[in-house]
Amino acid sequence: RVEVCVDSQQAAIEAAAGGADRVELCSALSEGGLTPSLGMVCEVLKAVPRKLKVHLMLRPRAGDFLYTTAEWQALLTDLHAFCHLPAPARRADGYVVGCLTRHGHVDEKRVRQVKSLIGDAELTFHRAIDMSADMLAALASLRRCGVHRVLSSGGANAASSSSGRTQLAELVRHAGALSIAAAGGLDDTNVASLIADTGVPEVHGSLRVLRWGGMAFQKHGISMGSSAAAAGNMLEAEYARKTADKEI
Repeated sequence: RVEVCVDSQQAAIEAAAGGADRVELCSALSEGGLTPSLGMVCEVLKAVPRKLKVHLMLRPRAGDFLYTTAEWQALLTDLHAFCHLPAPARRADGYVVGCLTRHGHVDEKRVRQVKSLIGDAELTFHRAIDMSADMLAALASLRRCGVHRVLSSGGANAASSSSGRTQLAELVRHAGALSIAAAGGLDDTNVASLIADTGVPEVHGSLRVLRWGGMAFQKHGISMGSSAAAAGNMLEAEYARKTADKEI
């Protein structure tokens, strides 16, 4: 199965056209993905075919996965809104979350709390597992919590790296009923060999290409503060968008 992470209605439509089984809807993909807006959730759910599964990211901020009480309450408030969407938007098929204790263990209490609120929707624990103190212990915690899926790069920057492949294969061996989805640095040049080496049943990626927007007037020398602008690509930062490519 192929899951594509998307941050717009158009990207979700492209992912569906390309044959994706599922999309993970986020905002701020440059930050690793944050909670999408309620408006974007509604528009995506209305636009894509019903056969395309839509999972929603629950992550109130960038950075680590130890959330304050206020941050966690914000996450739950977003979740409540997503579970009670106005017509004609359909319900999301799943949710994606990750939370750790200060010592790097899975926060089972909070994972169970989310699980209890989403009914029969699927729950994915995202790459917070890659930042945990012990990935196999984290996997055991997630099995106890009834999580459906774990997203991981094998604790490496790139899932396709030697260490990433080794750890992913170990996770697959200990997954039990959990599904392991490989993520991080995957593309059409390495995904087949990674599946063969690790046995992962699912893969996850953004599979994006750069497309310029519709602005005819483009002002030089100023940006609104993106990472591309920090790298010196101001025009690209302001007037181009990365979006899923149905051909990939």
